[in-house]
Amino acid sequence: MAILKGGEMDREILFRSKNLDEKWIKGFVYHVNTQTSKAGWFIFDGIKPNEVIAETIGQYTCREDKNGAKIFEGDIVKYDNMEAKVVFYKGCFGFVYFGFTAFT
Repeated sequence: MAILKGGEMDREILFRSKNLDEKWIKGFVYHVNTQTSKAGWFIFDGIKPNEVIAETIGQYTCREDKNGAKIFEGDIVKYDNMEAKVVFYKGCFGFVYFGFTAFT
């Protein structure tokens, strides 16, 4: 976990993904693509690198739900009595409500 400091806003940089055993882990995300190392996506959890499933990587939105749990990209949330998926699009986090099919 890192805190990005600058100007008036501090922001926690954190990612979450499932490892190859399909357990959720949090930490720094990075990609390895060399001939001498195993290629793939990894999250360093502060102890060791963990290979992860790329499709499950999501960034922390710097927001929490009503119970204080961190909200990540890819989470399903209830907002305005509708379920929506948290997405990162054009540099911003937002919601895509189920049944909505296009951005403008």
